[in-house]
Amino acid sequence: MTHKEYAEHLGISRQAVSKLVKLGKIPTGKGGIDPKEADKALAGIHDPARAHLRKSRPRVEGKPQKNIKQQSDSITWQQARTKKEYYQAALAKIEFEKAIGKLADAETWKEKAFKSGRVVRDAMQNIPDRISGVLAAESSQEKVHKILEKEIREALETIPC
Repeated sequence: MTHKEYAEHLGISRQAVSKLVKLGKIPTGKGGIDPKEADKALAGIHDPARAHLRKSRPRVEGKPQKNIKQQSDSITWQQARTKKEYYQAALAKIEFEKAIGKLADAETWKEKAFKSGRVVRDAMQNIPDRISGVLAAESSQEKVHKILEKEIREALETIPC
């Protein structure tokens, strides 16, 4: 089949077919282009969303045939598009959850946790300075226990939530 005939078969221009042959996307032989082999080779590289732009669509479905220029780990256009759409949807979900307040920045929370920890530490370390004189004057174990319990509770209540 000639380039012109194959272009009519696909519903694209002869120049587009020539370009695909030159790029090695369409295999050719001595008799020209084998439509079955060429359709198989093109199956994975065409955008299915643009198929309606072609004049006719007699496509052969199936896995694309790997040619010499393609590596064994290459992916088809459809697989790449699927991955792209998946990651775009994941990013959109994250942005939505941030907008409604379901997600927050990890660095912000680390900073808040650090500040809260520092407040707790400071409040607990200040207890001995505040009550050491009072405790030294007390002889009753019960009174010492109540004073310590009250000071610890007050220190913990000052922690921002």
